[in-house]
Amino acid sequence: MRKSVLTLAAAALALSACAGDGTGPGSAGEGLSQPELVQLNRAILGISAGVRGHARGASLSTRTGESLGTGSLTFDFNDTAPCQPAGSVGVAGTIGISWNDAAQTGGLSADFAVAHDGCAMRLDNGQLVTLTGDPDIDVMMDAATGPGGLTALRITEQGAFTWARDAGNHGRCTVDVVAELNPTTGQVVLSGSFCGMNVTGTYQG
Repeated sequence: MRKSVLTLAAAALALSACAGDGTGPGSAGEGLSQPELVQLNRAILGISAGVRGHARGASLSTRTGESLGTGSLTFDFNDTAPCQPAGSVGVAGTIGISWNDAAQTGGLSADFAVAHDGCAMRLDNGQLVTLTGDPDIDVMMDAATGPGGLTALRITEQGAFTWARDAGNHGRCTVDVVAELNPTTGQVVLSGSFCGMNVTGTYQG
């Protein structure tokens, strides 16, 4: 069950980068097309997921009850990884997991911040866009599993960053996205906005 909770974490944290459609950038996204905004959204979440996956700065805070087939772990992490071709991104926060082997249940909660520092990424059209946190993107997640799989999930992303394209234009974007499981359909529903683009969509796990 502990392994399934960690697998859940990896999958759930990537949902908002893999699902959803957008409609029309607003003023915050002027100078960036809708496909470019989608690429940025996926790249931002993909970079932070990679840093979290390594968790080199993790330190265990609490650990209880493992010998009884139930337990919980809480750990803090603070990590930085290079962006390609330039800059870096930092991810810092806390993750907690719990499990009950007999009941085949588990839970996960996370609260962390993603801060880009001159993080350059290349778009599909070959142009570079450089991101800097203003000051960061805050991510919160609560999830639970049962014998049949995922039973609850809610992820929120809120914050802002500035961007500059190598072609010369630049701007500031805000992020306010929610991903939540509909337990009846088993779909994760996305809503909110990214850089002035409305984010809507569903993901079937």
